[in-house]
Amino acid sequence: MPLNDKAILELFSSLWAGLSISNKEAIVEKLTELLNQEKMKRKKALQDSFGSWTSEESQEEISTENEGEKKAAANESPFGEYIPEKTAEEIIADLKSARKFRNRDIKF
Repeated sequence: MPLNDKAILELFSSLWAGLSISNKEAIVEKLTELLNQEKMKRKKALQDSFGSWTSEESQEEISTENEGEKKAAANESPFGEYIPEKTAEEIIADLKSARKFRNRDIKF
């Protein structure tokens, strides 16, 4: 314990001896309140550092959302590009049927 802390404790002890019982009780209550506030600050700091789960959504809503994300992720390769559900030939046929092109064939 640093010298400053020892000096403060000795001063506090000498002052404590001269206080009435009601004043001592008031000081104990105040110190208890301050200790509880410090504990809450530490707990909050721990939660802020490592996070804690807070959500207004129910577990079912979160699960449904995650399933939708998994389905969307199934259409992506591990490298991030989009993998269509149709083959290139099917996409070309859809485009040709939906649009009017010149008489020449598009080749890829």
